[in-house]
Amino acid sequence: MILSWLAVVIVCGQVPLHASDWQVGVARIDITPAKKIWLAGYASRTKPAEGTTHPLWAKALVFKDERGNRAAIVTTDLIGLTRELSDAVSARVARETGMTRKQILLNSSHTHCSPVVRGCAPLAYDFTSEQQQDVDHYAKVLEEKLVKVIVSASRSLKPAQLSYSEDQASFAMNRRGRINPDGPVDHTVPVLKISDPAGKLQAILFGYACHNTTLAFFEYCGDYA
Repeated sequence: MILSWLAVVIVCGQVPLHASDWQVGVARIDITPAKKIWLAGYASRTKPAEGTTHPLWAKALVFKDERGNRAAIVTTDLIGLTRELSDAVSARVARETGMTRKQILLNSSHTHCSPVVRGCAPLAYDFTSEQQQDVDHYAKVLEEKLVKVIVSASRSLKPAQLSYSEDQASFAMNRRGRINPDGPVDHTVPVLKISDPAGKLQAILFGYACHNTTLAFFEYCGDYA
């Protein structure tokens, strides 16, 4: 199962990370809202979502090293996550798995084709009471699903091979205050590859600094940038 992917990435010059010392658990869960609620990111939007281009996902990796240290990395196809939600999820995960808050990293791709998350940019939208109820309900569902995906990954730990590489992607641009093609920008794409002991790909985790404002339709969509 691929955690995330980017077509421009070429995994080359990989550095193995003492493969026999690691265990990794992988899980994912669909976080697409059941209802067509308001989309996040653009304050100029005038109506809720109209449909789904493809599902939104939360995906989790849980790592365990030879000393028993564990860490969870979670990616979400969302505009962002509030501290309130992150802390609530982490507290529940701690009770079920023993991992503390500092062992859990919750990340969002910042896609502008995801639903409003309660507490993120709350002044950007003037909701009716019914629309606010939909946002509040989704926040509860999202919390449940994030807990579930992390716990699932933590319970599926298996021996794994890890390797690390870096490459470049050039589509990001500095836009501090305006479009600024000569401004500083980080084009590095760090890539962590997770395979099983036989070498079969299990997940790829990557990072890239880009503000995801390419798509502007009224559809749920996790397409990156």
